[in-house]
Amino acid sequence: MTVIRQEQAVKILKMIDPKLLKLVSIHGKTLNPMIRMKCDELEKLEQWKKAEKLELWRFNFGPPIEKLMNFEEVEVFFEMVSMNDVLEVKKVGGCYSSSYMNVRMLYSFIVITYELIFICLLESSNI
Repeated sequence: MTVIRQEQAVKILKMIDPKLLKLVSIHGKTLNPMIRMKCDELEKLEQWKKAEKLELWRFNFGPPIEKLMNFEEVEVFFEMVSMNDVLEVKKVGGCYSSSYMNVRMLYSFIVITYELIFICLLESSNI
């Protein structure tokens, strides 16, 4: 879906059966400057909680990365990625859980892909 604000995405997602939804893909308008996307209303929705994959394009994701840990696969843009964010992804989705999570974070137009199974193998390298 292409939206300008969170409220638009909430209205659209509410109309979709959460049992059938696998992917939440939210795109901002291409001609608008990238704005910060708050997901506080979205994360309350059953559709958000049940989806397996999140794509958030042409928005700068605002909330802490912990808010994305219910997804199996995530593609979002961050204005800034901290070491704590990377370690949180590693902790929640990787080495310390039985699930696999693929996180693709776009940071200042550089794509960083974390395959958490691989990160677990590097546990002793103190990233």
